[in-house]
Amino acid sequence: MCGFNSENKNRMDVKFICQICNLILRDPIQLYCGHRFCESCIDIKGREHIKCHQCEILTSTSKIFSDRGMKNDMKMLGIRCFLCRWNGLFKNYQNHLTKSHSNSFTNRNINNNIIFQLRQLAEKFCEYSKNVKILRAIIEQILSQTLRDQLSIEETNPPEEIFEQKQDFIVPSNGTLLWKIDNIKKKLNNIRFVLTSPSFYTSPDGYKMCVRLYVNGNGIGQSTHISIFIVLMRW
Repeated sequence: MCGFNSENKNRMDVKFICQICNLILRDPIQLYCGHRFCESCIDIKGREHIKCHQCEILTSTSKIFSDRGMKNDMKMLGIRCFLCRWNGLFKNYQNHLTKSHSNSFTNRNINNNIIFQLRQLAEKFCEYSKNVKILRAIIEQILSQTLRDQLSIEETNPPEEIFEQKQDFIVPSNGTLLWKIDNIKKKLNNIRFVLTSPSFYTSPDGYKMCVRLYVNGNGIGQSTHISIFIVLMRW
């Protein structure tokens, strides 16, 4: 439940107004920075710190306290009801609203709570939008750098080398695998070395497969043969 509305709230000292719901303070609490808000306007569940909506200074939730002094000062505020011609002191205002405007007050209060929740959602959406813009800028920067790197490769490498590099990224789909293994002598000396080929397809709509090479053999061929297996892969 957010703060109280009144006909004369806009003429009150700003210290009596919650800067979140923009209504007269209800059960005021004070943050470390000195600013006050309605207790219901500050969500402290599961949070270690609260950022002030006015100055953005962080306050530990353990240091947020109910401002009884402010609550006593507000008792003698002059109030004009926003629903009728009633005039009186703030300490009697809650009782007047309950007795004379229970239905209207409830409806207005529900509307105020909805507006307040929408305002909170709008603030969170703005934060998320900023993060999305930052991520988009980072992605564009990475893409630009990738394009520059690719152009640099094409400028420094001969055409036949570029063609060979691009061929490495083409997945064969005719059942034929051309597998080039670099530094084969060094790999043959590593008795535990296992090589897995790039994937290929038996046909355009066929199975996806790869070849696995055990340099020192596997199973019954271990230590005596080179073992080669064809592995059926998931799409």
